[in-house]
Amino acid sequence: MARLVCALAVVASVLLWPGRRPPGLPGARARQPSGAQASPASVLDLADTLTLLALAMRSGSGALEALDSVAGVAKPVVRDHLRAVVAAGQWGVDHSRIWDYAPASWEPARTAWAIAAAAGAPPADLLEQAAERIRDVEVRRLESAAARAGSLLVLPLGCAFLPAFACTTVVPIVVVLASSLLRS
Repeated sequence: MARLVCALAVVASVLLWPGRRPPGLPGARARQPSGAQASPASVLDLADTLTLLALAMRSGSGALEALDSVAGVAKPVVRDHLRAVVAAGQWGVDHSRIWDYAPASWEPARTAWAIAAAAGAPPADLLEQAAERIRDVEVRRLESAAARAGSLLVLPLGCAFLPAFACTTVVPIVVVLASSLLRS
């Protein structure tokens, strides 16, 4: 009996776990095909790239030269985005608008570049501050996810261990007490 209750508790906790439903059940998540690409560039890749851009610009490189040199050492997805921005600059697009040729995830770079262009200052400091903000936001997101995971672990543990505890300790004690009271 106790094993049946424990098995049912484990099955219920697996089915009730948020986002972990077997395919075919209501609310199950669809899987991406194996060839589908995830997000274009990770948040930390963006932050690292912005920091490298700031360092390249502080070393004396011009804006397009810095973009091109960082694109040469970046990951393939980031490299493609940066090369599109460099190409836009080489074709004569205004420096405050060259980031329009990159995906929306590059918004911090676009903002820093536009503010620097409007102020007539190099964007190195603004790019580095944007990278720090990106990292801070990512750290807060990860801390929040870790806290949420801790609270989500309570449900399956409670569903599995409480019935097992009740079946192995409380029920036998109640049975012994009831049988001793009925004999007297």
